[in-house]
Amino acid sequence: MRHRPDPANWLTDLPDETPIQRLSLPGTHRSASAAHQNWTIAEQLAHGVRFLDVDRVDDAVLSPCRTFLAAHPGELVLLRVRDRGPLSCDELPPSLGAARGRIVQLTDLEADRDRFGVQDSLSTGPLEKKALITAQFDEARFQRGAERLHVNVTALAGGHSELVMPYVRAWLQARAEDPGPCGAVVMDFPDLYPSVVPDVIARNFAPRGAGSPVLSRSAHV
Repeated sequence: MRHRPDPANWLTDLPDETPIQRLSLPGTHRSASAAHQNWTIAEQLAHGVRFLDVDRVDDAVLSPCRTFLAAHPGELVLLRVRDRGPLSCDELPPSLGAARGRIVQLTDLEADRDRFGVQDSLSTGPLEKKALITAQFDEARFQRGAERLHVNVTALAGGHSELVMPYVRAWLQARAEDPGPCGAVVMDFPDLYPSVVPDVIARNFAPRGAGSPVLSRSAHV
């Protein structure tokens, strides 16, 4: 049986030395928008989401993140901010241990190709979008070249998650026994596809294989 950690504390179970780039992270697209999410940010974090995507930073975004991290100091939140404004980008921490308890604010991901690989094409048809998602998953699993955090936005323009998310769910299930990291999987309405967030999280606890996923702290004892 695959390890199914507590979704509110799943990062806490992983070793401090785990590189951020080797994690599989459930994420949400337009995380604070009711047009793209049914869960509030607080509910997203409680269900295991650790990558948020927002237009701008305000207290409605930061307050639930701070409250969550105060209660779960072994966790982290990666916060992608699309409208940078005066915000400066945080350095991506070198390891999970250096990031615990933090909100790491990220901007200009597409321009920073040394640290990030980003698939964020929204205005494509479903077939092309599925091909882009697959290519980004493969980049994350096999890490061609220097290691980067791969951000795979599965959303389509207009919030049509039903055209893509069944494919994402099937991809994760088909590769459950040969995982490797899949990067940040950034979704609209993940609550409508209940297996997806747990399946992304579970990839972090699978036995080492071709993709060399990370192991839980208990596996190192």
